[in-house]
Amino acid sequence: MTPVSVQLAEVPSEHQAQGNLLAFNDFHGAIDPPIGSGGLVAGTPAGGAEFLATWVKKLRQEGQAAGQKVLTVGAGDFVGATPLVSAAFHDEPAIEILNSLGMDIASVGNHEFDEGTVELKRLQNGGCHPVDGCADGDGFDGAAFRYLSANVVNKQTKLPIMLPVSVKIIGGVPVGFVGMTLEGTRSIINPGAPGIADIEFLDEIETANKWSRLLRLFGIKAQVLLIHEGGVQNATGQPSTCAGFAGPITDIVAGLRDEFGVVVSGHTHRFYSCSLQNASGKPVAVTSAGSNGTLVTDITFTLDRRSRTFGTIEAHNVIVENGIRNPDGTWAKDALGNFLRNPALIDPAAKVIADKYRT
Repeated sequence: MTPVSVQLAEVPSEHQAQGNLLAFNDFHGAIDPPIGSGGLVAGTPAGGAEFLATWVKKLRQEGQAAGQKVLTVGAGDFVGATPLVSAAFHDEPAIEILNSLGMDIASVGNHEFDEGTVELKRLQNGGCHPVDGCADGDGFDGAAFRYLSANVVNKQTKLPIMLPVSVKIIGGVPVGFVGMTLEGTRSIINPGAPGIADIEFLDEIETANKWSRLLRLFGIKAQVLLIHEGGVQNATGQPSTCAGFAGPITDIVAGLRDEFGVVVSGHTHRFYSCSLQNASGKPVAVTSAGSNGTLVTDITFTLDRRSRTFGTIEAHNVIVENGIRNPDGTWAKDALGNFLRNPALIDPAAKVIADKYRT
Protein backbone atom coordinates (compact mmCIF):
# COMPACT_ATOMS: atom_id res chain seq x y z
CA MET A 1 0.00 0.00 0.00
CA THR A 2 1.45 3.35 -1.04
CA PRO A 3 1.93 5.51 2.05
CA VAL A 4 1.17 9.20 2.29
CA SER A 5 4.44 11.08 2.61
CA VAL A 6 4.83 14.51 4.19
CA GLN A 7 8.15 16.33 3.89
CA LEU A 8 8.43 19.13 6.45
CA ALA A 9 12.21 19.45 6.65
CA GLU A 10 15.36 17.67 5.52
CA VAL A 11 17.17 16.23 8.51
CA PRO A 12 20.72 14.86 8.14
CA SER A 13 20.88 11.26 9.34
CA GLU A 14 23.27 12.11 12.17
CA HIS A 15 20.67 14.48 13.63
CA GLN A 16 17.62 12.24 13.18
CA ALA A 17 15.48 10.54 15.79
CA GLN A 18 13.22 7.79 14.44
CA GLY A 19 9.63 7.40 15.63
CA ASN A 20 6.71 5.11 14.88
CA LEU A 21 3.05 5.45 15.84
CA LEU A 22 0.73 2.45 15.57
CA ALA A 23 -2.76 3.91 15.53
CA PHE A 24 -6.35 2.75 15.39
CA ASN A 25 -9.77 4.06 16.33
CA ASP A 26 -13.39 3.03 16.88
CA PHE A 27 -12.51 -0.41 18.26
CA HIS A 28 -15.96 -0.66 19.88
CA GLY A 29 -15.02 -3.69 21.96
CA ALA A 30 -14.82 -5.91 18.88
CA ILE A 31 -13.50 -8.97 20.71
CA ASP A 32 -14.63 -11.31 17.93
CA PRO A 33 -13.98 -10.68 14.23
CA PRO A 34 -16.76 -8.64 12.60
CA ILE A 35 -19.08 -10.61 10.35
CA GLY A 36 -20.46 -9.82 6.91
CA SER A 37 -19.13 -6.90 4.90
CA GLY A 38 -17.95 -5.22 8.11
CA GLY A 39 -15.36 -7.96 8.47
CA LEU A 40 -13.83 -7.38 5.04
CA VAL A 41 -11.26 -4.75 4.08
CA ALA A 42 -10.52 -4.62 0.35
CA GLY A 43 -11.80 -8.20 0.10
CA THR A 44 -9.63 -9.42 2.98
CA PRO A 45 -11.18 -10.94 6.14
CA ALA A 46 -10.00 -8.77 9.00
CA GLY A 47 -10.42 -7.91 12.66
CA GLY A 48 -10.89 -9.61 15.99
CA ALA A 49 -9.05 -8.74 19.19
CA GLU A 50 -6.73 -11.75 19.11
CA PHE A 51 -5.66 -10.88 15.58
CA LEU A 52 -5.41 -7.14 16.24
CA ALA A 53 -3.01 -7.85 19.09
CA THR A 54 -0.88 -10.03 16.83
CA TRP A 55 -0.58 -7.37 14.13
CA VAL A 56 0.13 -4.55 16.59
CA LYS A 57 2.88 -6.59 18.24
CA LYS A 58 4.29 -7.61 14.84
CA LEU A 59 4.45 -4.00 13.65
CA ARG A 60 5.94 -2.92 16.96
CA GLN A 61 8.71 -5.51 16.68
CA GLU A 62 9.43 -4.43 13.10
CA GLY A 63 9.65 -0.78 14.13
CA GLN A 64 11.90 -1.52 17.07
CA ALA A 65 14.15 -3.65 14.87
CA ALA A 66 14.47 -0.64 12.54
CA GLY A 67 15.64 1.52 15.44
CA GLN A 68 12.36 3.36 15.94
CA LYS A 69 10.73 4.36 19.22
CA VAL A 70 7.25 2.83 18.86
CA LEU A 71 4.09 4.10 20.54
CA THR A 72 0.56 2.75 20.19
CA VAL A 73 -2.14 5.42 20.10
CA GLY A 74 -5.86 5.71 19.47
CA ALA A 75 -8.60 8.14 18.50
CA GLY A 76 -11.57 7.20 20.64
CA ASP A 77 -14.63 4.95 20.77
CA PHE A 78 -12.65 2.04 22.14
CA VAL A 79 -15.74 1.29 24.26
CA GLY A 80 -19.47 1.82 23.82
CA ALA A 81 -21.75 0.42 21.09
CA THR A 82 -20.02 -2.88 21.76
CA PRO A 83 -20.97 -6.54 21.19
CA LEU A 84 -22.49 -8.44 24.10
CA VAL A 85 -19.21 -10.13 25.04
CA SER A 86 -17.84 -6.71 25.99
CA ALA A 87 -21.02 -4.79 26.83
CA ALA A 88 -22.21 -7.39 29.36
CA PHE A 89 -19.10 -6.63 31.42
CA HIS A 90 -19.31 -2.83 31.03
CA ASP A 91 -16.51 -2.91 28.44
CA GLU A 92 -13.90 -4.13 30.87
CA PRO A 93 -12.93 -6.79 28.26
CA ALA A 94 -12.15 -4.07 25.69
CA ILE A 95 -9.92 -2.19 28.14
CA GLU A 96 -8.10 -5.37 29.18
CA ILE A 97 -7.44 -6.27 25.53
CA LEU A 98 -6.05 -2.79 24.87
CA ASN A 99 -3.83 -3.09 27.93
CA SER A 100 -2.59 -6.45 26.70
CA LEU A 101 -1.61 -5.21 23.23
CA GLY A 102 0.30 -2.26 24.67
CA MET A 103 -1.87 0.81 24.09
CA ASP A 104 -0.05 3.96 25.28
CA ILE A 105 -2.32 6.97 24.72
CA ALA A 106 -5.83 7.53 23.36
CA SER A 107 -8.29 10.34 22.97
CA VAL A 108 -11.80 9.89 24.25
CA GLY A 109 -14.63 9.55 21.74
CA ASN A 110 -18.34 10.19 22.04
CA HIS A 111 -19.03 6.59 23.09
CA GLU A 112 -16.65 6.88 26.04
CA PHE A 113 -19.40 9.08 27.53
CA ASP A 114 -22.30 6.65 26.97
CA GLU A 115 -22.56 5.77 30.66
CA GLY A 116 -21.43 9.15 31.95
CA THR A 117 -18.25 10.65 33.31
CA VAL A 118 -18.14 8.58 36.50
CA GLU A 119 -18.05 5.37 34.47
CA LEU A 120 -15.44 6.81 32.10
CA LYS A 121 -13.19 7.59 35.05
CA ARG A 122 -13.75 4.05 36.39
CA LEU A 123 -12.59 2.63 33.06
CA GLN A 124 -9.49 4.80 33.37
CA ASN A 125 -8.72 4.27 37.03
CA GLY A 126 -10.20 0.85 37.76
CA GLY A 127 -12.56 -0.51 40.39
CA CYS A 128 -15.65 -2.68 40.27
CA HIS A 129 -18.87 -1.41 38.70
CA PRO A 130 -20.99 0.33 41.38
CA VAL A 131 -24.08 -1.76 40.57
CA ASP A 132 -22.92 -5.01 38.98
CA GLY A 133 -19.58 -5.34 40.72
CA CYS A 134 -16.74 -7.21 39.03
CA ALA A 135 -18.70 -9.87 37.21
CA ASP A 136 -15.63 -11.79 36.07
CA GLY A 137 -14.59 -12.30 39.68
CA ASP A 138 -11.02 -11.04 39.49
CA GLY A 139 -11.34 -7.28 39.90
CA PHE A 140 -10.68 -4.54 37.36
CA ASP A 141 -7.52 -2.43 37.32
CA GLY A 142 -8.62 0.06 34.66
CA ALA A 143 -6.75 1.28 31.61
CA ALA A 144 -2.97 0.98 31.72
CA PHE A 145 -2.91 3.60 28.96
CA ARG A 146 -3.87 7.24 29.39
CA TYR A 147 -7.12 8.67 28.02
CA LEU A 148 -6.80 12.33 26.94
CA SER A 149 -9.72 14.74 26.89
CA ALA A 150 -8.56 18.32 26.30
CA ASN A 151 -11.86 19.76 25.08
CA VAL A 152 -14.16 18.24 27.72
CA VAL A 153 -14.26 20.56 30.72
CA ASN A 154 -16.18 21.02 33.94
CA LYS A 155 -18.76 23.77 33.47
CA GLN A 156 -17.85 25.46 36.74
CA THR A 157 -14.06 25.22 36.83
CA LYS A 158 -13.51 25.21 33.04
CA LEU A 159 -10.78 22.62 33.62
CA PRO A 160 -10.50 19.39 31.60
CA ILE A 161 -12.13 16.46 33.36
CA MET A 162 -9.21 14.23 32.37
CA LEU A 163 -5.64 14.87 31.29
CA PRO A 164 -5.56 17.07 28.17
CA VAL A 165 -2.06 16.24 26.91
CA SER A 166 0.76 13.75 27.22
CA VAL A 167 4.44 14.07 26.38
CA LYS A 168 6.65 11.21 25.23
CA ILE A 169 10.40 11.31 24.58
CA ILE A 170 11.44 9.88 21.21
CA GLY A 171 15.15 9.68 20.58
CA GLY A 172 15.75 12.51 23.03
CA VAL A 173 13.08 14.73 21.45
CA PRO A 174 9.86 15.53 23.36
CA VAL A 175 6.68 14.89 21.36
CA GLY A 176 3.38 16.29 22.61
CA PHE A 177 0.03 14.54 22.21
CA VAL A 178 -3.29 16.38 22.50
CA GLY A 179 -6.47 14.27 22.74
CA MET A 180 -10.04 15.39 22.02
CA THR A 181 -13.49 14.23 21.02
CA LEU A 182 -15.75 16.05 18.58
CA GLU A 183 -17.37 19.25 19.81
CA GLY A 184 -20.79 17.85 18.90
CA THR A 185 -20.53 14.92 21.31
CA ARG A 186 -23.33 16.22 23.55
CA SER A 187 -25.88 15.89 20.74
CA ILE A 188 -25.20 12.16 20.27
CA ILE A 189 -24.98 10.92 23.87
CA ASN A 190 -27.48 10.42 26.67
CA PRO A 191 -27.83 13.81 28.39
CA GLY A 192 -29.07 12.08 31.53
CA ALA A 193 -26.02 9.88 32.03
CA PRO A 194 -24.27 10.60 35.36
CA GLY A 195 -22.05 13.67 35.18
CA ILE A 196 -22.95 14.74 31.64
CA ALA A 197 -24.90 17.78 32.84
CA ASP A 198 -21.75 19.05 34.55
CA ILE A 199 -19.48 19.15 31.49
CA GLU A 200 -19.20 20.98 28.19
CA PHE A 201 -17.50 20.15 24.92
CA LEU A 202 -15.31 22.90 23.47
CA ASP A 203 -14.35 23.92 19.94
CA GLU A 204 -11.76 21.55 18.48
CA ILE A 205 -9.52 24.10 16.74
CA GLU A 206 -9.41 26.58 19.60
CA THR A 207 -8.71 23.84 22.12
CA ALA A 208 -6.04 22.10 20.06
CA ASN A 209 -4.20 25.35 19.42
CA LYS A 210 -4.49 26.45 23.05
CA TRP A 211 -2.71 23.34 24.29
CA SER A 212 -0.31 23.46 21.35
CA ARG A 213 0.81 26.93 22.42
CA LEU A 214 1.30 25.74 25.99
CA LEU A 215 3.36 22.76 24.85
CA ARG A 216 5.43 25.08 22.67
CA LEU A 217 6.18 27.27 25.68
CA PHE A 218 7.80 24.22 27.26
CA GLY A 219 9.90 23.61 24.15
CA ILE A 220 7.72 20.85 22.72
CA LYS A 221 7.57 21.65 19.01
CA ALA A 222 6.63 18.26 17.51
CA GLN A 223 2.97 17.55 18.25
CA VAL A 224 0.33 14.94 17.41
CA LEU A 225 -3.43 15.47 17.58
CA LEU A 226 -5.55 12.45 18.53
CA ILE A 227 -9.12 13.43 17.70
CA HIS A 228 -12.41 11.61 17.48
CA GLU A 229 -13.64 13.36 14.36
CA GLY A 230 -12.98 12.47 10.74
CA GLY A 231 -13.94 12.41 7.11
CA VAL A 232 -14.66 10.08 4.20
CA GLN A 233 -13.17 9.09 0.86
CA ASN A 234 -15.22 8.46 -2.25
CA ALA A 235 -16.20 4.94 -3.31
CA THR A 236 -12.93 4.31 -5.17
CA GLY A 237 -10.83 4.86 -2.06
CA GLN A 238 -8.51 2.15 -0.77
CA PRO A 239 -7.17 1.70 2.78
CA SER A 240 -4.21 4.03 2.29
CA THR A 241 -5.58 6.52 -0.24
CA CYS A 242 -7.33 9.88 0.09
CA ALA A 243 -9.71 9.85 -2.88
CA GLY A 244 -12.13 12.77 -3.03
CA PHE A 245 -11.67 13.30 0.68
CA ALA A 246 -14.11 15.48 2.61
CA GLY A 247 -15.51 15.89 6.10
CA PRO A 248 -15.28 17.90 9.32
CA ILE A 249 -11.65 16.96 9.91
CA THR A 250 -10.56 18.99 6.86
CA ASP A 251 -11.74 22.24 8.45
CA ILE A 252 -10.16 21.30 11.77
CA VAL A 253 -6.78 20.58 10.18
CA ALA A 254 -7.04 23.82 8.19
CA GLY A 255 -7.11 25.73 11.47
CA LEU A 256 -4.20 24.01 13.23
CA ARG A 257 -0.84 25.44 14.21
CA ASP A 258 2.35 24.29 12.50
CA GLU A 259 3.46 22.18 15.46
CA PHE A 260 0.90 19.50 14.57
CA GLY A 261 2.54 17.23 12.01
CA VAL A 262 0.23 14.23 12.52
CA VAL A 263 -3.52 13.99 13.09
CA VAL A 264 -4.89 10.57 14.05
CA SER A 265 -8.66 10.76 13.52
CA GLY A 266 -11.78 8.61 13.79
CA HIS A 267 -15.57 8.66 14.28
CA THR A 268 -16.58 8.11 10.65
CA HIS A 269 -15.48 4.45 10.63
CA ARG A 270 -13.66 5.04 7.34
CA PHE A 271 -10.09 4.33 6.33
CA TYR A 272 -7.80 6.90 4.74
CA SER A 273 -4.28 8.26 4.72
CA CYS A 274 -4.13 11.88 3.64
CA SER A 275 -1.93 14.94 3.41
CA LEU A 276 -4.02 18.01 4.24
CA GLN A 277 -3.01 21.64 4.64
CA ASN A 278 -2.95 23.45 7.97
CA ALA A 279 -3.60 27.13 8.72
CA SER A 280 -0.33 28.24 7.11
CA GLY A 281 -0.59 25.90 4.12
CA LYS A 282 1.85 23.30 5.41
CA PRO A 283 1.08 19.59 4.94
CA VAL A 284 -0.21 17.45 7.81
CA ALA A 285 -0.47 13.65 7.75
CA VAL A 286 -4.10 12.75 8.58
CA THR A 287 -5.10 9.13 9.13
CA SER A 288 -7.93 6.82 10.16
CA ALA A 289 -7.99 3.04 10.52
CA GLY A 290 -11.63 2.28 9.79
CA SER A 291 -13.29 0.54 12.72
CA ASN A 292 -13.61 -2.61 14.81
CA GLY A 293 -9.92 -3.43 14.82
CA THR A 294 -9.75 -4.28 11.12
CA LEU A 295 -6.79 -1.97 10.38
CA VAL A 296 -3.76 -0.48 12.09
CA THR A 297 -2.18 2.73 10.79
CA ASP A 298 1.61 2.49 10.64
CA ILE A 299 3.02 6.02 10.92
CA THR A 300 6.79 6.45 10.72
CA PHE A 301 8.57 9.76 11.10
CA THR A 302 11.87 11.48 11.66
CA LEU A 303 12.58 14.20 14.19
CA ASP A 304 15.36 16.77 14.12
CA ARG A 305 17.23 16.55 17.42
CA ARG A 306 18.51 20.11 16.95
CA SER A 307 15.24 21.92 16.25
CA ARG A 308 12.97 19.35 17.97
CA THR A 309 10.61 19.39 14.98
CA PHE A 310 9.28 16.84 12.49
CA GLY A 311 11.27 16.02 9.38
CA THR A 312 9.51 13.42 7.22
CA ILE A 313 6.24 11.62 8.03
CA GLU A 314 4.88 8.56 6.22
CA ALA A 315 1.65 6.70 6.97
CA HIS A 316 -0.22 3.71 5.59
CA ASN A 317 -2.92 1.35 6.82
CA VAL A 318 -2.15 -2.31 7.47
CA ILE A 319 -5.00 -4.82 7.25
CA VAL A 320 -5.47 -6.99 10.34
CA GLU A 321 -5.72 -10.19 8.33
CA ASN A 322 -7.26 -13.14 10.14
CA GLY A 323 -7.97 -15.63 7.36
CA ILE A 324 -6.42 -18.64 5.67
CA ARG A 325 -5.44 -18.40 2.01
CA ASN A 326 -6.19 -21.17 -0.43
CA PRO A 327 -3.48 -22.17 -2.93
CA ASP A 328 -5.25 -20.07 -5.59
CA GLY A 329 -5.06 -16.97 -3.39
CA THR A 330 -8.72 -16.91 -2.35
CA TRP A 331 -9.78 -16.99 1.29
CA ALA A 332 -10.82 -20.34 2.75
CA LYS A 333 -14.41 -20.80 3.97
CA ASP A 334 -16.30 -23.50 5.83
CA ALA A 335 -19.32 -25.38 4.49
CA LEU A 336 -21.61 -22.54 5.56
CA GLY A 337 -19.57 -19.95 3.72
CA ASN A 338 -17.94 -18.44 6.80
CA PHE A 339 -14.30 -17.43 6.57
CA LEU A 340 -11.89 -19.74 8.34
CA ARG A 341 -9.66 -18.02 10.89
CA ASN A 342 -5.93 -18.62 10.94
CA PRO A 343 -4.92 -20.02 14.34
CA ALA A 344 -1.29 -19.06 13.68
CA LEU A 345 -2.34 -15.38 13.81
CA ILE A 346 -4.01 -15.59 17.24
CA ASP A 347 -2.20 -13.75 20.03
CA PRO A 348 -2.08 -16.06 23.08
CA ALA A 349 -2.38 -13.30 25.69
CA ALA A 350 -5.37 -11.71 23.97
CA LYS A 351 -7.00 -15.13 23.59
CA VAL A 352 -6.80 -15.75 27.34
CA ILE A 353 -8.64 -12.48 27.98
CA ALA A 354 -11.22 -13.04 25.24
CA ASP A 355 -11.95 -16.62 26.30
CA LYS A 356 -12.44 -15.55 29.92
CA TYR A 357 -15.34 -13.34 28.89
CA ARG A 358 -16.73 -15.60 26.17
CA THR A 359 -17.46 -18.24 28.79
